[in-house]
Amino acid sequence: MEDLTIEKTKESCDLLEAPTTPVTSAPARDTNFANKAFNWLNYCGLGFLANSASSLFITYNVMPTDTAQKGVEKLANGMKPVVGGFGRLKNALGFSKKEIDLVTRDLHIAESARSTAEILVMTIAGTLMLFPMKWMEDHKKAIVERIDKWKNPEYHEHCQQNNITPEALPHEAKENKKSWGNLIWARAVGLASVLGIDAVMQVFNNNRHSAGKWNMDTVEWKLGGSIYDKLPKSTSEKFINFFSARKSSDLSGIQPQLRETLEKTVSNDKNRMMFAEQTRFLSKELSLTMIIAGIVYALAKTGVAEPALNKAGIKNSKDQHQAIDDMLPDVPFVPITKGEVELPDDKVKKITAEKFKKPKPSEKQESWVAQANNYAMTPQQQR
Repeated sequence: MEDLTIEKTKESCDLLEAPTTPVTSAPARDTNFANKAFNWLNYCGLGFLANSASSLFITYNVMPTDTAQKGVEKLANGMKPVVGGFGRLKNALGFSKKEIDLVTRDLHIAESARSTAEILVMTIAGTLMLFPMKWMEDHKKAIVERIDKWKNPEYHEHCQQNNITPEALPHEAKENKKSWGNLIWARAVGLASVLGIDAVMQVFNNNRHSAGKWNMDTVEWKLGGSIYDKLPKSTSEKFINFFSARKSSDLSGIQPQLRETLEKTVSNDKNRMMFAEQTRFLSKELSLTMIIAGIVYALAKTGVAEPALNKAGIKNSKDQHQAIDDMLPDVPFVPITKGEVELPDDKVKKITAEKFKKPKPSEKQESWVAQANNYAMTPQQQR
């Protein structure tokens, strides 16, 4: 009778312990790839690569036109009284080292006006790129989801088979959709900064030109000439034709006032001259971008940007982070910080948190605590 009871009990236990279908865990998922890919497509792809190529095409074809040249002339005439007044002020204060003749001064003004006009024309492409970039921002969630499904097919297949809602990606919780105001503000700050940097560089160019020495333009032309010599002729011709709306082998893509200096710098080979001028525009775009990238990122990282943001009425730490993040995408070589730039307020919070943080016990301290607890236990507990 006792054996029968044992057998029945064993049977009951076996039934209770019947194997159930195990719930498989979800496959590994790369949660950062989709967002990084989106940022690369939008900020580097559209904001930089497409922007730079469009900028070169527009500037190379617009600047030699009569309309653009008349604009440069008007800009130069508008700059003359400003430059003249500034020169008289420097003379009155005793800061001017030497007088320059009117011809040289007018030449410098004409060169500065040309460079400023080039920058303004270059920004046409960047401004047009705001439209596809804004569209990308507005449809970011759908685009990121598509990329995530392509990158992690096993994970999404598992969710579908088990009727599970995929976990939200890390960026989704803190994502703020950019408004037209954010994008235009970032563009305006970028443009003002570029014009300021270009004005400083143009003073350097003018002084070097007056002294009969190399300047940024001649360096960029020589770089273009060197690249042209190393490329197969068919490749360099394709490059020239790709960025030339006229598809002609004449010098119509070069501004008249630059042709003589360009010829002296790279020779009178027409194709070499056109390639060098196109290289100058591309180099100008890259160099200004890199300079402003370094300046903006340095200002943000060192906290120097905080007083300027305070004066602009942006005083809250979160809003300051957002303002920096809105501006940095306009500068392609700077990573998208997503609030990771440390402002002075953040450093104060960090130091305060560290100061009052409970220190973690060392291994030796943990051993002492364990021994003390052991001694405090009753003999029955120790058993």
